[in-house]
Parts: sequence; C-alpha cells; structure tokens
Amino acid sequence: MSEATPGAEHLFPYQPRPHQLDLADAVERTVRSGGHLVVESPTGTGKTVCALAGCLAGAQEEDLRVLYLTRTNAQQKQVMLELRAINGIRPVFGTAIQGRANMCFMAHDDPEVGSASSEELSRFCADRKARTREGGAKDPMSCPYFAGLLEWDMPLTVEWAIKTLPTASYLMGYCKERRICAHEVAKELLRHATVVTAPYIYFFFPFTRRMLLDWMGCHESDLVVVVDEAHNMPDYARDLQSIKLTQETLRRARRESGEMGDPEVHEGLALSTFLEGLETIVMDIADEYVVDEDGLFPPDEFNTELMSRFRVTSVKAMTIAKNTVTHGEILKEQRRKLGRLARSFVYATGRFVEGYMKLDSEDYVKLVARAPGTPREDRESWLEGYCMDPAKACAPLWDAAASIHMSGTLRPLEEYRASIGLPGSTELLVLPSPFPPENRLLLYGRDLTTRYEDLQRDPGMVARIEDRTVQLVNALARNTVVFFPSFAMKQRFITDGVAGRMNNHIYDEERGMPTTDLEGLIDSFRQPTGDGNCLLAVVGGRVSEGLDFPGKGLEVAVVVGIPYPKPTARQKAMRHYYEVKFGRGWDYAVKAPTTRKLLQAVGRLIRSETDRGVAVILDSRAAQFKGEVPELEPSYDVVADARRFFED
Repeated sequence: MSEATPGAEHLFPYQPRPHQLDLADAVERTVRSGGHLVVESPTGTGKTVCALAGCLAGAQEEDLRVLYLTRTNAQQKQVMLELRAINGIRPVFGTAIQGRANMCFMAHDDPEVGSASSEELSRFCADRKARTREGGAKDPMSCPYFAGLLEWDMPLTVEWAIKTLPTASYLMGYCKERRICAHEVAKELLRHATVVTAPYIYFFFPFTRRMLLDWMGCHESDLVVVVDEAHNMPDYARDLQSIKLTQETLRRARRESGEMGDPEVHEGLALSTFLEGLETIVMDIADEYVVDEDGLFPPDEFNTELMSRFRVTSVKAMTIAKNTVTHGEILKEQRRKLGRLARSFVYATGRFVEGYMKLDSEDYVKLVARAPGTPREDRESWLEGYCMDPAKACAPLWDAAASIHMSGTLRPLEEYRASIGLPGSTELLVLPSPFPPENRLLLYGRDLTTRYEDLQRDPGMVARIEDRTVQLVNALARNTVVFFPSFAMKQRFITDGVAGRMNNHIYDEERGMPTTDLEGLIDSFRQPTGDGNCLLAVVGGRVSEGLDFPGKGLEVAVVVGIPYPKPTARQKAMRHYYEVKFGRGWDYAVKAPTTRKLLQAVGRLIRSETDRGVAVILDSRAAQFKGEVPELEPSYDVVADARRFFED
C-alpha cells in the first residue's frame, strides 16, 4: 500500500485494543471492494472510531464520502468526537445534520410546526424563506433566523466549522447566539464534508434522501453508508413502508371538514358523512377481528365495507378517495397562503383510503388494532397496512459504493442479511469482546420457566421466580437491573409486593416515562448505595439499549423469563411470511429478535477492562440460545453461583 493511501491502522487515533484493528481492516477491505459488511462487535469496543478509520482509509482512492447513519442524537455526537480525534492525524472535515424540526428554532417555539412531517416542514420553510427574500424580516410571515443568515458571512462560519468540527448541538448553540438558521448552515457545511452523520430517515425516506443528496452535491454511488445500531434497521424499515389510519386522524379530519364548509366528495355524500362512515368501519372491523390487541382480516373486507356503506362501486369508492385528497390539498394550500403549516388530516385520510384499496402485495398484511381499556368507545382503534419486507426501504443501499452494518447485538447475522436483502456475498463478522472473559458470568436457572403452559400447570411457578429474584437482589447487594419480558409482567411483580421485599432502593422504568424523567432516574440509579440500587425495566426498552453504566453503575442483570415476541396477529403474519420466503419462519420471526433482546440486556454489564458483572436468566429455555450465546452456563443454584463469582 502506498504512502499516499495509508491503511486504517495509520488513521487510528488511539492505542488499539484487541480486535479493533481487525474491525477497521474489515471495514477498509469492504469499502475498497465495493461490498457490504455486517458486523457484531460488543458494547464498549469502539465500533464508531473503527468504522470511521476503515471507511476513510478505503474511500480515499475513489474520492468517496462517508454517510454515517444513527438512530439517536447521542450517537451522532460520538461520531463527531471520534472524527475530531482522527482529524488530529489527518485533516478530515465532517459535520452532523439532524431533522429540520430539531434544528429549526421556529419549530422549537411553535408546537404545531415542531410536530410537522419532513415534507410539511420543508414546504413551510421554503415559503418562509421566499417571504423573507421578498419582504425582509419585517414581513410577519418571514423567518428571522433566515433573515439573519442572508446578512451573515457564511465563509467565516465554514472556516470555523472546519477548525472545530462542531457537534450538532454545539452548532445549534453557535447559530442561535448569532440568530441565524442552524439548518441552513448545516446544509452549507454538507457540501464541504467528507463525513456526514445523519438520522436514518435522511437516507431511507425517499423525500429526505433526495434533499440530502442535493445538499451534499453527490449521488448514492459516491457514498459509503454506515448503519449504526443496525439491529434497529429491520423494524425501522418495515414501519417506514407501512401505512396507518387512526380514529384520531378521522376526528381531526372531521373538524377540518367543518372549516371547509363540509363539501361533497360524491353526489349527495358530504365529506363529514364519509369520514363518520369511515370511523364506523374502523370500529366495526375492530369489533369483529381484534383478539387481545390486534387482528388480521380478509384483504377485501375494507373495500367491501366501503362499497356497502356508501352504496357505490369500487371505481366510485376510489373516486371518493381521490376527491377527499383534492379537498385536503385545497385546505393545505389555503393554510400555506396564511403562513400556517400546510397540513391536512382530510388529505392524509384520502391518501390512506387510496393506498389501502389498492394494497394487495404479498409483502403487506392488513391489520386492525385497538388500544387496551374499556369501554369500547374510549379505546382507540386503527387500520394498518403493515409492510413485512424491510428490504423495500433498504433498496437505496444497493446503489451505494459500499455499506457497513454494525451493532453490539446483531446475531444471528444471517437473518439480518437475508431480511434487509443484502446479497449472499455480504461478509458476516462477529468479533469477540476485548475484555477479559472471566469478568462476566452468564447463568440460566435450570428449575424455572415462564412458558405459558408451565405457568398454567404449576400455579406456584411465578411465586418461585419472584422469590429467586428477591434472593438474587438481596444476596448480591449490588446495582442490579431486573429485566422483564413485558410491562404486564413487571406490574405483576410490583402488585405482588416483590419490590417491598428487596433491601435496595427501587427505581421503576414506567411505561411512557418522559425522557427527562428517565434520565434523572438513571442518574440516581447509577450512584451505588451500601446495598446497591435495583432498577425494574423491560427487555427491549430504553434501559436495555443505548444507556451506559460504567464501573459499578451496573453489576448484575436479572432477566425474568425469555422475551419472546407476543403472539399477536402481526407476529403470526411475520412468522408465516418468513416461512414462505425463506423456510425459516420461527428462526427469523421469533428466535432472532429474542436473541437480540437477550444480548441487549446482558450487554449492559461490561464496558471496560475493569468492569465485572453477572447476568442471570430465570428460565430454563435459555438453553435454546447457547448457539447464539455460547457463554451461557446452566445453574441449579444461581444465587450461590453468582455470589461465588463476586467473592473470587
């Protein structure tokens, strides 16, 4: 390799730990060959800096750029911090961009604007900028931050950014101080950047991808795409391609119909009558087909109900939907001219009906769902066209120069590769932890299970699981997270008085807890007391993913049962889909997500060479996962074995 094109090891800014250069070299090799890499590397192993060093080393000969996609803003910050370290070895400029709603100061001040979709906010922003150019800052429908930008010395800011490599939050602070638009500044910086870090949506949603490529001045084929926390990608991609109609949308659409004078959508059919009829159809389908929380219904059921209720043919039903869309577009334009957000729930309803009537792809399933609670009229119901094939949204990856998919919890890698449609030639790599293996013990109890049939046959099983959980927490007296497979199971333990039997201070991750409250709770939990703290959480929730517990902040993880997906209609449809497509229904739709949830829970324990911890799974079925988690050890006395680990 020539000196002009140094390898990843020459761009690595730290003394490498075991396996870090292996990862960086694999990334570089993939970029140079124009391929794809799926890699699992444990939490705390420095995946971000390894990926950056490898991408930059591999991209330089072809003058490629790196698009580093993250799920959270915190992950973006880590990308910029590692890039600064690399910049100390070889000059490289990178920048972070977040969603417009997050970077727009007007959106911060106006809840309606802040809740807008990317398309709605883009149009709102374009109108405000146009008014600002025409009438200046005095125009009441101008943007004061864009007005400030028009008089700003942008080259000065570009020079500042190249020197400082600001994080997104630091850039926003810089811009707010000077009363200039942070999003417009970020867009300008994109043109100069070799590395860009952005949320998933900027690449996988067509509208925002077109904008991003335009701002960067490049094509997909000029990009090396890194997907961080890739275990989120399949579900994210499915949701992105799915469509939904809720009762709340219909209620808001009815309010809009009043603003519009309740126009006709068909001869003798008022818009409000159509919307009321739609809500009745949604509730009737929910009444007939929902079991527990959701249900599948015949593909033609919605169309049949629509034609029957309004006594029209399928062609006229589609005409009604198109007319509904047209009225929504008129309302959006009226609001836009008034300087308001161009949003219409009438428009959204019409688009849904259009799409739902035509939805017959084998990759989609029609679902009806209902929120829990009583009585019927207080329970929100909705229709959904759920996309079961994540490869649809991931298709733009095939046009990229190369792609890197990373996570600390990605096993089984074969399922991930198949699900998102990566070619069979994609390299799969699982790297071992660089930390001493003797620092972590993974146990599972041989005498307990949360299997439904066993719980029905043995009424005392739950009480024994509760007793074992209390014994573990009290005997070890260290910072402990008890992970439950569901909020319902967690609540049962609380109702049964389990928390009151523990000697620790108890913290509870409540369903829907605001982010700021959760952050405060975690900060308090991290500070160990004499008997340690205990946090009650849910596997797959926010505590099990993306939060750090350094040092003695977390030493014990107890997993109550196996977090198999709930056997909903959606889950059954997924299992059938994967069975038909790959012949691996149970493996791909059940075992794969369960494995990742287990890995997430136990992966919180070890973040450095000096961390030590024990994970205990209170379910004998954990033996089924030894192929994916070979460190698992059976135990007939998990309390004694765990205590012995800390005493040695």
